[in-house]
Amino acid sequence: MIKTGNISNINVNYKEWFLGKFIKESDFNTENIKNFEVKWSHKEKGYTFPLKENLVQDPYCKSMAILMRGKYKCSFLNDDGTFVDCLLENEGDYIFWAPDINHKIEALEDSVILTIRWYA
Repeated sequence: MIKTGNISNINVNYKEWFLGKFIKESDFNTENIKNFEVKWSHKEKGYTFPLKENLVQDPYCKSMAILMRGKYKCSFLNDDGTFVDCLLENEGDYIFWAPDINHKIEALEDSVILTIRWYA
């Protein structure tokens, strides 16, 4: 099977995630996807996402965010309450983190980010 299209046209009911084990309907055959998830995000300048109040710690989850366009900051919370800021400003810049560390984000420009999450 070959399928073409545009990610922005996919029915996205899962906060921009379009592939993954938790997605019940999809333009793709995702019934057996258990080990990875993919998200396509478009964030307008000024968008912020705060730290999660109830983070589910998953020692088996690894994540990577890749900047496709724009300028994007991701701040990771340290155990001592300080933050490590990671700035994505050039096409192809990425952040890799494991396990799922609590973080907040800010779009410094209109940005497009591809996020991939996988489980060991």
